[in-house]
Amino acid sequence: GVHEAYSFIPFVESLWCELAVSFTGPRGMMQFTRATAEEAFRKVDVTQSKIPNYDWTGHNSWLIGASRPYNGYYGMLAKCPEKVKLDYKRKFYAKAPPNPDYGRRLDPSDPRTDWEWSTKAAFSWLETLDRFYKDKGFTDLNAVMLAMTAYNQGRGEVQTWIKEAMSLY
Repeated sequence: GVHEAYSFIPFVESLWCELAVSFTGPRGMMQFTRATAEEAFRKVDVTQSKIPNYDWTGHNSWLIGASRPYNGYYGMLAKCPEKVKLDYKRKFYAKAPPNPDYGRRLDPSDPRTDWEWSTKAAFSWLETLDRFYKDKGFTDLNAVMLAMTAYNQGRGEVQTWIKEAMSLY
């Protein structure tokens, strides 16, 4: 029920790979920050809205090393190899108990690493952003553009830009 343009977000964010880790903290296929993930997951399943901290530098460093055979990090994300996913789980979560309810997660306690649930949460969040901008009177196309920008930069940041633009023009 949302605009088809939103379907490109997982490609732009992570090349459709749940291994993606950003140096600013977002992770998973949809590259959710911790705060946005908590809000988005509350919309689809409140039991998944507790987002743990993780050592992004350690994860990122390991992934960069694992990406050498794939011509670098983005080459690895483009292939999203099962072997790397399994090695990643062994490296970081071998001692963690498996999550019987969410077996697809790379990190048993972090729903951002479950491509299916993070996609549901992301599209629910995008629908919220889309509705927010339409309710403010923006056209459908402008609401889509603003929602995608807010997804990437944060709704507060986009609101600051809009207020600044309104004061200038």
